[in-house]
Amino acid sequence: MRALGVVGKRRWHEAAQKLPAAVQAWREQWCLNPVAKPWVVECLALVEADDPARAQGLEWFKADAAGAGVYVAGNWVSLVFGAFAQELPAGETANYLLHEARQALVNGVLASIGHVPSTGLVATAAHALGKPLSSDIVVRVRVESFWAYVVLDAALLNSALGPHEVKPPLFAREQALGNAKVRLSLQLPLACLSIGEMNDLQPGDTLRAQALLSQALQLRVGQRVVASGYLARQQDHLAVQLISGQ
Repeated sequence: MRALGVVGKRRWHEAAQKLPAAVQAWREQWCLNPVAKPWVVECLALVEADDPARAQGLEWFKADAAGAGVYVAGNWVSLVFGAFAQELPAGETANYLLHEARQALVNGVLASIGHVPSTGLVATAAHALGKPLSSDIVVRVRVESFWAYVVLDAALLNSALGPHEVKPPLFAREQALGNAKVRLSLQLPLACLSIGEMNDLQPGDTLRAQALLSQALQLRVGQRVVASGYLARQQDHLAVQLISGQ
């Protein structure tokens, strides 16, 4: 069963910064096509339609690193020997140079993201590009009519990311609110009073209301209703017994 995954923003940023530079450094160390057209080396956020078919026709090799695979593919003879590829005699010397070039490419990529060199590189079947929900990072190399690909699992970027920033947990609502206070208001529909009666009101006077005791009242914060309840008594004080919150 194939594992599913995603690359992630931090890993993608790290890959785009380091992997193309590692491939260019490998090219310079091996003096590959020094007078040819510039190599185009890029991390692919999205594999193009022609890439899977093109990659199928290349020679693929795989190295194991930190429990994940690093795959490389390319027109190796043309990439390494350039204009002399057609004149190259087949033999152990040529095969040795090709093997060392591929191994150096893999180890240069691994070193750029903080991994130890790989000691083994074996021929393998073509690696499928552009699989949905894949955690593959694909680096594509193009020089004239020749192509190469470096494919590695995004998990290999973990060592280059540094420690993960752990954000503090969210507080419970009660802790977040703390001792903050809000002003609550409760409005009662009062009976009619004359202006004279209002002027004569004194603490302790009783005002009649039109609301029934069986009628629920609304508790507000500003204009927003936050709860409803009924008139009640708490010891010697009038109170509102809440029955529901909004």
